[in-house]
Amino acid sequence: MKRCENRQRPKFSRSRETGPAAYLHICVPLLLAAAVLTTAACSLDYKDSRLAETADETTPDAVFSGYKHTVVEHDSPLARITASTARIYEKRNTYELEEVGYKEYNPAGEITTEGTADTADYNTESEIVELRGNLRFYSYEEEAELETEYLRWNDSEETLEGRAGEKVRLRDSDGSWAEGTGFSATAADRTVRFEGPVRGRYKNEQDGAGD
Repeated sequence: MKRCENRQRPKFSRSRETGPAAYLHICVPLLLAAAVLTTAACSLDYKDSRLAETADETTPDAVFSGYKHTVVEHDSPLARITASTARIYEKRNTYELEEVGYKEYNPAGEITTEGTADTADYNTESEIVELRGNLRFYSYEEEAELETEYLRWNDSEETLEGRAGEKVRLRDSDGSWAEGTGFSATAADRTVRFEGPVRGRYKNEQDGAGD
């Protein structure tokens, strides 16, 4: 299995925007959350796990209960990933997490972003994280929320994508919202796209609301 060493989280700048561009800001912490998941998987250690001598790919080589991984920066917690169960499949180069929770903190230790997903799978060869089931991420700083059923993070390309035909809904605190299919977000140029049909409502502070 490919090992992860000297991994560093991506650096994302933030500035409050209004209008459709503001939807990007809920994706920024989500991009970070997916990136943190890759480092969380790399932190799994076999010492306290239940090891299984297996001849196939269906039985995990190690199982962790009550898994928790914290990213620390300047002696303060930056982000924390939790899971009720974490499983390692050596032959499949895969880590599986169940009942996943994510929290991001500011320097004062206050929660700035939190989210949940039913499961998260990380493949160490492809460096791809797949989040499935009841995804909900909320940014307290941006007062924005993202909801969907599936997202795929490619760590080497730093891209986040929805599944074809799967709706992704973004909501802002001012009442603006957008929902569509073919969702993607890119860390490098900080863009959000919907390739499929999109509907929503944008509230302009000067002109009121527009559809």
